[in-house]
Amino acid sequence: MRNLYFIVLILYVSYGHNCHATKTIISSEDKYAELEGSTSFSMGHIKNNEERFSDGKNGTILLDSNIGFLYIRKKDSEDNLGAKIKLSTKFTSFKPKPLEINIDEMHIFFATQNRGTMKLGFDDTIGRSIGINTSKMYFGAGGINGRWTDLANLRGFNKADDGSGYDTGGIFWVKPDLYIDYKGLKSLRVSYYSTKIRGVQIGLNYLPKDDDAGYQRIVSGGITYSNCAFKNINYSLSLTGELANENSAKKLNKLQTWNAGLDLQYKNVKYVISYGNIGKSGRKNSPETYYINTGIAYYHNNWRGSFMHFISTRGNNNFLSWSINWEKYLAKNASCYIDFVKFNTQESADSSNSGHVFLVGLKSNF
Repeated sequence: MRNLYFIVLILYVSYGHNCHATKTIISSEDKYAELEGSTSFSMGHIKNNEERFSDGKNGTILLDSNIGFLYIRKKDSEDNLGAKIKLSTKFTSFKPKPLEINIDEMHIFFATQNRGTMKLGFDDTIGRSIGINTSKMYFGAGGINGRWTDLANLRGFNKADDGSGYDTGGIFWVKPDLYIDYKGLKSLRVSYYSTKIRGVQIGLNYLPKDDDAGYQRIVSGGITYSNCAFKNINYSLSLTGELANENSAKKLNKLQTWNAGLDLQYKNVKYVISYGNIGKSGRKNSPETYYINTGIAYYHNNWRGSFMHFISTRGNNNFLSWSINWEKYLAKNASCYIDFVKFNTQESADSSNSGHVFLVGLKSNF
């Protein structure tokens, strides 16, 4: 355990406090490379059913770090070859295995000025890259899109001992993500993004197979349109979706999901609303699932704040969450934040739960 704390401390010191590090490390006529990273440290309080956890899990410490490297080789004035890798660590104090190390991105790409960009490897899905939901106003600890779901016991005390209280069985749909993003699938994929033409951009990606999900030949795509309606009013519309055939051998229904979103911005105020339909994607007994997600954020010179709301229905199980978060810059590369998330669950007429997660923390980046 002491070794794990030591590793996390090294990551924090190396990537979090190195505010004077140079982001651009190579810049010439035919080469460009940059290094970026961030660290956030949070202390939190968790409350469930208006009572403290009997197992002592009412307080926690979170430490998240990530570091990314981007390299671009310029072939000519219009064509570029490149590669990107991004690693992250997540530390949660009360977990049996508190430290997680992940590869968030690792891909190569070929970008042209007029024909778009091709990517091969592990990168963001279409839903994350051009889809619209409240993750587009992610700051502080992320609000309803953040790590609070790793902490909250959504199903109450009676489910805490075997771990299912943390919704490991997928009883609820708790974030505005489509199936691939929600399950955290990291399979090799081929992606294409068109250039923007009169505000329109198209994205497609193809996953030959995903062993964790059990699906094969997964296709996801999306289209987004951005424009300026009036002076100081900008808006974007998006429609994204996923599709794959059912897998009878692994008892999986047809994968068929979609999300529609609107992003509206007036001066320093940003409003987002999205609707997602998961259908019966997943296991054969998966119920119909859909969600509605809204949020509003205000951006000032050195601080920003937001209110987010999320509601979902998964068969007879209902879930609601809302969050208030605020972040203030203390320096160019450092900020402090407060994050409060409230949740309510309803599994049946006589089985409900509620609680909250409160986080306060510091963040630094370079």
